[in-house]
Amino acid sequence: MPFASLRSPVTPARRLRVLALGAALLLAGCGGGVYWSIGDDDEPDVDLAASPDLVSSGDTFELQASAGGGSGFIDEVRFYRVDDDALVFLGADTESPYRLTVTAPTVTSTTTRLYVARAWDEFGNRGESDEITVTVQP
Repeated sequence: MPFASLRSPVTPARRLRVLALGAALLLAGCGGGVYWSIGDDDEPDVDLAASPDLVSSGDTFELQASAGGGSGFIDEVRFYRVDDDALVFLGADTESPYRLTVTAPTVTSTTTRLYVARAWDEFGNRGESDEITVTVQP
């Protein structure tokens, strides 16, 4: 065999490439396919407002969030009160416009409360609004 010397040796790396190519062809042939995802790590944009932002003790007001951007559909917006740097979950909305009715606390002197909203998209990315202030008077 005069051409036997032209054959390159079968190395482990070459064997691995041949197996990978064979697996890809097999998957493509049976309808499985090989899928490549660029991925999505764009967090949603979230804006939060309170209406009204000056309330009396025990009155109700509405938190209103708008969420979008990123690359996905918004699955849920959650509303929180900020208490000593801890978030207290108040409720959630899964349909736009995202809203939650909140009852102001009973106070004896004018005080402020901070609120924030978080939105999750279909890829699990989370965006967060800036904190807003609601003033509560007796």
